[in-house]
Amino acid sequence: MPILFPACRRLAGVCLSRRVALIRCKHIVPVMATGKLKSENFSSILTDDVLRIADVIQSVKRADTGEGHEVRLVGGAVRDLLMDRKPKDVDLSTTMLPDEMFSLCVASGFRTIATGLKHGTVTVVTELGQNVEITSLRIDAETDGRHATVKYTTDWQLDAARRDLTINAMSLGLDGTLYDYFDGERDIHDRRVQFVGDPVRRIQEDYLRILRYFRFHGRIAVDPLVHEEVTASAIRQWRDGLRQVSVERILVEISVLLCGPNAPAEVRMMYSLGVAESIGLPAPGRLGELERVWTAQLASGRPMSAVALLLALHDDNGTADVAVFAEKWKLSKAQRLLLLFVAAHRSLVADLKHYQDMLTDMQPASKAHVDELLVYQGRTKMADEIAAWPVPTIPINGRLLKQQGIVSGQSMGVHLSRLRKTWQESNFTMTADGLLEAAKAS
Repeated sequence: MPILFPACRRLAGVCLSRRVALIRCKHIVPVMATGKLKSENFSSILTDDVLRIADVIQSVKRADTGEGHEVRLVGGAVRDLLMDRKPKDVDLSTTMLPDEMFSLCVASGFRTIATGLKHGTVTVVTELGQNVEITSLRIDAETDGRHATVKYTTDWQLDAARRDLTINAMSLGLDGTLYDYFDGERDIHDRRVQFVGDPVRRIQEDYLRILRYFRFHGRIAVDPLVHEEVTASAIRQWRDGLRQVSVERILVEISVLLCGPNAPAEVRMMYSLGVAESIGLPAPGRLGELERVWTAQLASGRPMSAVALLLALHDDNGTADVAVFAEKWKLSKAQRLLLLFVAAHRSLVADLKHYQDMLTDMQPASKAHVDELLVYQGRTKMADEIAAWPVPTIPINGRLLKQQGIVSGQSMGVHLSRLRKTWQESNFTMTADGLLEAAKAS
């Protein structure tokens, strides 16, 4: 069962909880005594293009102070740098208003896209094809749990205060100066995940933050089964707000969570707090099966898709319930086909030849589907064999049979199906001549 602790701040480096001794993150990059971060990862993302973009914005003086506009690295990039990871994305924030920023970037010759101008964001595409998102500092004037109406500000702390988690609310000057208004660095160091300020208010601003909490908790927390009581209570109280959120947004978050660290423990807590029911996961949920499948795919080094991992939560009673789930969750055609294929065959335990036949049938299964099925079953050695097997092509077709005057018309399909079966039974060794002889004899 998940374990809840009262909220606690660390005093003199000691966790007030008796359950878990404080475990320091081994890979945190310390901020220097000067208050500046120095690391290879930080240097590597400050490309010439990124610095040029920043220089252009900083060269424009603010009307209120007469100083140049400020640009900082924000959000997940700062978190990743402090955890000694190279960020995948470079997100910047600035004191400049979005319309001015967009016009300035265009006039400066940058390829600029108004990706989210309504919410203060533009994207600059660098010469190397890197997308750099730049967002004006803002506060949420109005929220309804899904969307926000924003107002712009020049106050970095107000901008940080609207973010979801303390570990995502830091900003970093391009000289390496860390700006940390809510102890995010300490929470990374202590491997603690908490909302900025009042968790109820943060959740009410955007209910999807509940799922983001579980995602980051799985990645960062010392013990995935330990959650602070104040956070768990807020999630339990406001979980039904997730019913307002589009299933597409929920699927994105659940997919990232399931494919990340400690997913079974986080999903177990979601069931315990009623979140699973609020987003439409199957009840009561086969949590043991999810843990088995998730652990098997992790050990195999063959990551499974999120939809196949979701399948583990469903009862093994055919495809009807799974098809309804796929419809409700608005899965793509490719996702739906994969889900139904694995659901239809997951109880089957067959030899290698059976799966080879599936790949060479008249309407063949795809290698990707068979691979996902075998990894789901924990049969990774067979999955490796299938992956390495070059799928053969039957050496005859209807035109060849016609040319030989063997068959035509409606019986063509029947004959081809029978010959395909014969070819498969020969372990795919029969030649065109051999199959023609078999066709003549039938």
